[in-house]
Amino acid sequence: MKQVTFAVLVGLVSALLGVLFTGYSAAIAIPSGLVDFFTGWRMFLWDTLVVQFLGYGVTILLLTFLVTMLLKLNPWITAALAVLACEASLAIAYPTSFSLYMPHIIVVVSCAFLGALSSQRIANA
Repeated sequence: MKQVTFAVLVGLVSALLGVLFTGYSAAIAIPSGLVDFFTGWRMFLWDTLVVQFLGYGVTILLLTFLVTMLLKLNPWITAALAVLACEASLAIAYPTSFSLYMPHIIVVVSCAFLGALSSQRIANA
């Protein structure tokens, strides 16, 4: 029960803070000299590595890592439930504008499981 409770809490807090931080990271402008460079897949990389990573990635990575380390929870279950809770809460909070946006999904899933992997490696060291 403790596992599910804290994993859902991580997902909810990540969704709440992620929306706030993504607003700030989305305001980071592409330098004017590089505007022509960032087209197609490069724009996808910018959105993934700058906007989504700074908005959601850092938040869910740190929360998953800290919760699993401090509370000695299973990192993989925590990461999976946190991702599900984060995406479900975003779908409920923003039903008209929520869609499966690939840069967002890639960042949330990879950062949650990277936080889980890091906590497991430190716990086993």
